[in-house]
Amino acid sequence: MHAHWTVCQLGAREHYSVAAALHASGCLNGLFTDAWIAPETARRLSGLSMGRRLADRYCHDLASAEVGHANFQSILFELGLRLQRRGGWEAIIARNDWFQRRAIKWLTSRPQIRLASESGPSVKSERQPILFAYSYAALSLFRWAKSQGWMTVLGQIDGGFQDERLISQLRAEQNFEDNPWRPAPSQYWDQWHDECKLADRVVVNSNWSQSLVAQSGVAPQKLAVIPLAYSPPPASTAFVRDFAPRFSARRPLKVLFLGQVTVRKGILELLKAAEELLQQPVEFSVVGSHPQLIPEQWSRIPNVRFIGPIPRSETNKWYRNSDIFLFPTHSDGFGLTQLEAQAWKLPVVASRCCGDVIEDGINGRRLDFNSSNAIVEAIEAILEQPHLLRQWSEQSCQTDTYSTNRMSHALSELL
Repeated sequence: MHAHWTVCQLGAREHYSVAAALHASGCLNGLFTDAWIAPETARRLSGLSMGRRLADRYCHDLASAEVGHANFQSILFELGLRLQRRGGWEAIIARNDWFQRRAIKWLTSRPQIRLASESGPSVKSERQPILFAYSYAALSLFRWAKSQGWMTVLGQIDGGFQDERLISQLRAEQNFEDNPWRPAPSQYWDQWHDECKLADRVVVNSNWSQSLVAQSGVAPQKLAVIPLAYSPPPASTAFVRDFAPRFSARRPLKVLFLGQVTVRKGILELLKAAEELLQQPVEFSVVGSHPQLIPEQWSRIPNVRFIGPIPRSETNKWYRNSDIFLFPTHSDGFGLTQLEAQAWKLPVVASRCCGDVIEDGINGRRLDFNSSNAIVEAIEAILEQPHLLRQWSEQSCQTDTYSTNRMSHALSELL
């Protein structure tokens, strides 16, 4: 790969996998992100709530890379939002705009960027700079990059406008109007369409996302499916999973849900299924934040434990101590948690509205329909045939398929 890539990333999405893949192949000029906290700093701040939230804002694979950040400015910006009582979409759009301004300031301050800019927008070469930025926080960045003669790649994090339409319809059907979720304003989608127009290529992470983005009018020739990259924790390689020969009230089937506890992620279908399985030896652990209100009729089901949000560093123990990972999402750009579960040889029951990590009957089950009945049927099949878990675990997907080498090669073929 001859091109020079720069990545601008708001947040710690995908554990910085795109930047890490490019750095591993020697093609990363630099990464700019809003917060970057070295491990020793994170340890000093661990006693503070803010410190715990920032503990995962670092990637060891990028320890030798050039990384720009706006740590101090980011804290001031977030405090300003709170003082001004700005929230919801107003805060999201303001944060995206703020991040892009900081990123452009960083880009123009770097000597190699100034040298590239002096060549002018008409210069083309094998080492032509390429800017990678994620959807919804890329428009100003792409306008700047185009003025410098750069090529642009948009990392599309979800299914775009059609994705929101799907979730909005779902919520209406499930009568969730009293929750704080609101659709994005038209300004948000207008800017997204402009991002897609300015992008030379649009990278999606699954066939599911590709179909939704294409329905929104993005040119098919711009779209490229590149699954997420994932590096499993070293300890998972030698991990040996114990399998119960049967399940009972003393040793129930442990079902793990890990992620945002929202309608999008299928939480209502899970809770309805749990209610139907009350007389079966099944225990559900719901790990993650829940910004939406859970209807009272399902909030106190005896076989469901709401654990709440946990640091990323604590997720592995939940994968190790569970029997099955449930991922009943209605729409997901990929679903990295599927790979995390598989790294620990944990079978997965997943919907078809996400990345194609699970092969039905090989390393888990794919739900034909996103419904509580489908979840109940899948779990009852496991209760009746516990040996399936061992079979599926032994066939857990090879995470080499999702390596940084594979991702860097796929990126090299884009332009």
